Amino acid sequence: GPAPAGVGPFGAAAEQAVCRRRRFVQQLPDKEAPALKNFFSMNSTFSRFMNLLGDLIAISFLWFLCSVPLITLGAASTAAYYTAAKCIRHKNGTIFASFFHAFKINLKQSFGVTALYALMLVVLLLDCSYFYGNGSNLGLLALYFFYFLILVWLGSVVYACAWLSRF
Repeated sequence: GPAPAGVGPFGAAAEQAVCRRRRFVQQLPDKEAPALKNFFSMNSTFSRFMNLLGDLIAISFLWFLCSVPLITLGAASTAAYYTAAKCIRHKNGTIFASFFHAFKINLKQSFGVTALYALMLVVLLLDCSYFYGNGSNLGLLALYFFYFLILVWLGSVVYACAWLSRF
């Protein structure tokens, strides 16, 4: 379930680490304190960057975990976009709860989109394999055209997952 009030998205262990870091900074000698206190404060650029990096790593791990069965690749990508927008950009919600909420609500609609894009990729790869063995100039031109279509396909997959996460 969701984390208790006052506990961050990574639970009590992360909160304890934050408390240990605050105590460490408070115990610094006065001549070193200003620079290090600013560096280790929760509002410093370094701390904000490290928190963002940790959130992105958590989202990536969840995406990888939920993408292992390739049939759920679209739902996992949609959930990753949703979570990044909600938790990182808008700063509300927790990573894990938001990811699995988005995964659950987008599973059905993203399954159809994933199946359609998988079918398109299979057709493009079959076309490429047909023209790969053809030694003519027209066959080589067609092969490069299908490589270009695969790049267009890849760009549209990324856009489709982002679009599904927003609507």
